[in-house]
Amino acid sequence: MSRRGIQDNESGRNPPSIKLLSVLSGDGINANWILHNEGTMFAVPSPAKLERALGYGIDEERRPYVVDQELLATVIKGVNLFVHERGIDASPAKQAFWAAIAYAWFRDHYNKGDVEPDSVAFRRFMEQLT
Repeated sequence: MSRRGIQDNESGRNPPSIKLLSVLSGDGINANWILHNEGTMFAVPSPAKLERALGYGIDEERRPYVVDQELLATVIKGVNLFVHERGIDASPAKQAFWAAIAYAWFRDHYNKGDVEPDSVAFRRFMEQLT
């Protein structure tokens, strides 16, 4: 997509195409958020994605799924940091749920070394999630 096309979408001059919405939805972006500014930026993952994030189940190619422990530790640290900095009163179950979603998203969209718990990308993701 051209820079001009993106600018036209952002300004409201042209609505995003079905193809663009499909691609963004496939990457976990909530189409209702794009079109109507409703809900959160990131769609809630499917049960299959949560299973993968939690380390059990099988992937799309029907292979057993294994958790990346280094990435999971980074995500848990980031969730804890975010909760502490914002003074959020969230149960351990809620924090675990956020960590599972964040793990699935960052595993699918970032290289392991690019995920830092105090990064702008991580904070933005958590702000949308919470």
